[in-house]
Amino acid sequence: MKSLLLSLERDSRRRESSAVIERILATEEFRNAGTVLAFYPMRSEIDIRPLFDDRFLFPYIDGSDMAFAKAPLEKGLHGFPEPETKIPAEYSKAVMLVPALAFSRNLFRLGRGGGYYDRYIEKNRERLFTIGLSFDENLLERVPCDRFDQMLDLVLSPSSRIAAHPCSQGTA
Repeated sequence: MKSLLLSLERDSRRRESSAVIERILATEEFRNAGTVLAFYPMRSEIDIRPLFDDRFLFPYIDGSDMAFAKAPLEKGLHGFPEPETKIPAEYSKAVMLVPALAFSRNLFRLGRGGGYYDRYIEKNRERLFTIGLSFDENLLERVPCDRFDQMLDLVLSPSSRIAAHPCSQGTA
């Protein structure tokens, strides 16, 4: 999946990212969000940088956990930009934009192996609305998952909008 995503042509990544941004902007949850938990995109991820505003918080790793804080960002220990000031921001409810190597049509994700997003979502489920952001190429029928993996509320790709049924949260 990493090779496939990195092989996408620059123009294709740009077009697909723009289409996903339009889908994000169309969601009521994003439009009404006071806080957005986001990520600084790697080349193999949807480029959400045009959305960044003062509502956005960015992840950093704190031991085995992930926390979110305000920009400005600097290059972190794990190679991705993270907040310079490592003080977790307070919020009551937030939309969380979630990256992954792949997403499934049953709203699970194949991450990069650290489990940070799954642990964060599990601990904060009641105050999050989670949106997975996918290229069409990494939206699959199924991805491997285990009992620790967390189901998302919504997955958006350039050509798909897949939402969870309210009674299906937490089932594989």
